[in-house]
Amino acid sequence: MLDIVENKTIPIVNLAKKFGYSEVYSLSELKVVIGGAKNRSAVENKAVDVLLDPHKGIRKDHLHFRQCGLNHIMCKLANKNKVTIGFSFGQLGGIGDLGRVMQTIKLCKKYKVKVCFVSLAKDKSDLRSSHDVLSLAKVLGADKRMLLTKKIKK
Repeated sequence: MLDIVENKTIPIVNLAKKFGYSEVYSLSELKVVIGGAKNRSAVENKAVDVLLDPHKGIRKDHLHFRQCGLNHIMCKLANKNKVTIGFSFGQLGGIGDLGRVMQTIKLCKKYKVKVCFVSLAKDKSDLRSSHDVLSLAKVLGADKRMLLTKKIKK
């Protein structure tokens, strides 16, 4: 498993290793784009490593479907350009957000896009165990094959 933190310090890295993470990255080491209005341009760009929280900034769903921030065309582009779709624990707020994440995971599973759950920890108390991450991913519909467990760098 891997995790992305805001500030990579020695205590955070040591605790992350105890929690079962093999790789720990900081936001400055990777090209991370936080979702919203730039989702399409992020998945079209081959230099982007992770599109984080594509559902961010969506206020209201439609009557018959959820607005998750991605569609089938963006998922095909993300698969082609090897862009990972990421979700941070801090942004998983309410039931609407969980539904949007489930919709995104369904699309990513269908189009074989890699998914990662990250903590974006600022200090040691924000870290989560890798078993907790796997449990949440399983509940939201992800399986182990689609979770990114190896290095992100291309």
